[in-house]
Amino acid sequence: MTDRQPRLGLVATLLVIVVALGAALALPPAFEAGAATVFMVAMVPTQVVMSLHWRGEVPAAFGRLPQPARGLAFAGLAPAVATVVALAAVLVFGGGRIEATPFVIMPLVITVPITLTQVILFEGWPFSALTGSRALQGIGILVATYLITFAVDRIFFDFGFVAAAPFYRPELDPHGLFVAWVPMTALVAAVYAMLILALFDFWPTAGLFARLPALARQPWRGLVNAVVVVALVAGPWLGFVTWGGMDLVDFLARVAVSLIFGVFILLVMMRGAPFVAFVQPWRGLVLSAAAIVLAIVAFALYRWAAVTVHGIAGGPPTYDLELWLASAMLAFTFPAMVAFADWFGFWPLVPAGRPSGADEG
Repeated sequence: MTDRQPRLGLVATLLVIVVALGAALALPPAFEAGAATVFMVAMVPTQVVMSLHWRGEVPAAFGRLPQPARGLAFAGLAPAVATVVALAAVLVFGGGRIEATPFVIMPLVITVPITLTQVILFEGWPFSALTGSRALQGIGILVATYLITFAVDRIFFDFGFVAAAPFYRPELDPHGLFVAWVPMTALVAAVYAMLILALFDFWPTAGLFARLPALARQPWRGLVNAVVVVALVAGPWLGFVTWGGMDLVDFLARVAVSLIFGVFILLVMMRGAPFVAFVQPWRGLVLSAAAIVLAIVAFALYRWAAVTVHGIAGGPPTYDLELWLASAMLAFTFPAMVAFADWFGFWPLVPAGRPSGADEG
């Protein structure tokens, strides 16, 4: 598909944005950033496993279907799992009350970076060492994701910042080590760092692993790359938040979420941008610059739409605009990108039965 890119990716991106942004705008803002976000975010870890770890080959029967039946089959499985996950989150974190509160939403949000860490950095380890079945590996990743999420929530999350809200219940607050915004934002920011590593084809750590093969094995490979991820998060955090004085939630939406959005366009919709044929690190630098431009444009577009249609205001204490933007850009648009590019293979922009990988034009 190299000779179709970047045209196909740009057209597909515009189509997905129109549908996803339109859906977000069609909902009342409180519902969009609340109950709808709970369901959509609950679906993302399954999407990550299905697309990045299972690579569209599990369940095998789905992968053999022609389009659009293949896409519809995968699109039916993920929401089914999301329904179970969302209800479990309400029971475990929300005390069984059907409310889209921070107690429920924030743990669900961190399931995404936790899943991506296992898939991108650790390549399914330790499950890849325990079984050769990719299906079982994926199930193990998902189970581990929710167990790790529960531990992070109990240890690190403190919801005292909403103590005055009518939904606040002290027994649901883990009273962890940090204001919940801090660990959640750090974990979300780790997503853009992992994706930027992918833009660089894991340069320069790939060279290190070639010289020191012992480090190339998991879990050492994942741990070394995790150090790079921490550095990529710490730099902008220090620059924008610590030294620049940017509000942390503004940093979450304006920097972390927007940059994730920009990189996703390159990796998912443009299939890794194979048309940028430079050697590393120049290829990574060019793609990172492109991701920043796409992030700025996307943030401006979504912000303009939210303010124009709903008149949403931003800033503390409620951060209505920032939360709406984060939800619309990632909870709504990211699943739509994955579904359209990976599950439907860009159908109907690409005729059914034609390969959708980067090797086909």
